[in-house]
Amino acid sequence: MKIDSKYKTYSRGTYNKGVDVCPFCGNKMSGKIFENCIGIADDAYGEHVMIIECNECFESFYFHCNKKLYEGFIYTIKHGKNIFFNDKHEDEIL
Repeated sequence: MKIDSKYKTYSRGTYNKGVDVCPFCGNKMSGKIFENCIGIADDAYGEHVMIIECNECFESFYFHCNKKLYEGFIYTIKHGKNIFFNDKHEDEIL
């Protein structure tokens, strides 16, 4: 899977098997995961992971990212819903 370089970041936080539940505070982020995605990183094994910042406690966690998850992340950016990236706002500036 090819990740656009402007969405790449470094790996940080705690691995989260629960995906949409913050492992720090228990916040249920279902429906808010892509909106709070900081970016995509490579783990120690060369796999892609999605880095999320909890919208309650602001701690970072990550889980493995596949093509469908990446597409969901890009969708929120294109529709101005991601809090870290906003292509609509960038287009207005240019």
